[in-house]
Formats: sequence, structure tokens, C-alpha cells
Amino acid sequence: MHDDVKNNYVTFASSANQIALNLNKHVFSPTCFAQSFAGVLESRLPNGGDVCELGIGTGVLSILAGQKGARVVGLDRNPKAIDLARENWRMNDLPGDRMDFRESDLFSGLYTGEAHSFNLIWSNPPVLPDLPGMNAPEVPKYQYEVSGPLGRDVLDAMITDTRALLKPGGSMVTIATSLQGWKRTKKLLDQHWSNWSVIDEVSLPLTDECGPEYIAWWRAEQSRTGEIYLEEQETGTVHTLWFLQAWNT
Repeated sequence: MHDDVKNNYVTFASSANQIALNLNKHVFSPTCFAQSFAGVLESRLPNGGDVCELGIGTGVLSILAGQKGARVVGLDRNPKAIDLARENWRMNDLPGDRMDFRESDLFSGLYTGEAHSFNLIWSNPPVLPDLPGMNAPEVPKYQYEVSGPLGRDVLDAMITDTRALLKPGGSMVTIATSLQGWKRTKKLLDQHWSNWSVIDEVSLPLTDECGPEYIAWWRAEQSRTGEIYLEEQETGTVHTLWFLQAWNT
């Protein structure tokens, strides 16, 4: 057990599955995004089969897949997330031979022979742009919420790279947000997938890591492109999330 593990935490990831988690200050804890995503994944996870998650964090969604009997490859560039997810997998009494968690920059941790290997690939991508001159985040885990100059690197990899990793009939599921620009997201989906859809669309408040510098950048992008990146409501600043699924048909 790591010294910076804070406590045991229990989340009801779905109506039927209770998952116990250790938390770590260097790893994102499950948020409302993960809770919503768990509900989306629950009906789409195969009973058994081979699945892959990009950006596993605490491992909660990979554990949800493991509870349905899947063999899970989990990828994350944060080595502390890999260690913590392994601990959490074991704590939920899942078989070690169905878990393979790897440190990986995007999909670099996959092997050549794993093309066309997965029934399902999913990700809840980070969204922060890599802004020049930004100081290191005060909260260590926030560095892993940065995803390239436009905050799109993980999302773009999900859209452009996963089809070659899926079995025939397999699918990828991911979240896109207006903070990343919907026009580019839709353009890439149309280019790389002949069969994709929006599963759900919701508006949610910004989370704590979306500080003033990022909000100013998104507002500037909104003025530059004419696209709606964020909106002001009585309850505060919100952004739009799209839950997406695409099929390898």
C-alpha cells in the first residue's frame, strides 16, 4: 500500500455493482463523469470478451468490466494510476489473470499482435489544453488532465486509432466535450467511422481543475471560431458532454 493512499472509498458504479476503491492524491478519483460513464458502459460491456480502457485512473471502470467477466487491458501514462488500479482490482477479489494494466502513452503500450483484438475500447478523456507558460499544477493529479495543445490528444486517438484495434463488430465508447470543439470531433468521426452515434448529451458544470486560465483560453477559442465551448447559466459555467459510440462494421 502506498503512503499517499488516503482511505477506502466505495462507489456504486452501477445499479448492480458495488466497487471498493483505494484513493491516491496523484490519481483522479471517480467523478460525476465516471458515474455517468458507468451507466453507459454497463449495457455495452460484453459478458466475458476482451476489452481495453485508455486512461484507467483508479481502475473503477475496468473493475466494472472485470465484474462482468471481461479480460481487461488497462492503459495509463500515470504510473501511480497503474499501481493503484492493480491494488483496487485485487481488493475487489477479481482474478489476476484477467487483468493487464500497463503504463502507456496513448496506445503505445499495446503490442503489434493486439490489432483487431478487442470487443470494446473506451475512454473518459482528459480535456485541458497544454497552455504555454502555465505553472505546474498545485494538485499533482491535474497534470494528467492535460491532453496536448487543444486538450484533444486522447480523444483524437480514440477516434482515429481504435478501429484497427477492434474485432469485427466491436465498438469504441468515449466522451467528447464542447471544451474540445465539437466541429473537429464530428469531422474526425465522419472520416474514420461509417457507423457512429451520440448515445447521450448532457450539460455539466466545470470541474475544479478547469481554472481561470483555462476558462479564458476557451472563451478566446469561442470568439475565434464562433463555436460554443462553454456557457454561463444561473448555476455557473457549464459545458456540453456527448457520450459517443462507434462500431467496426
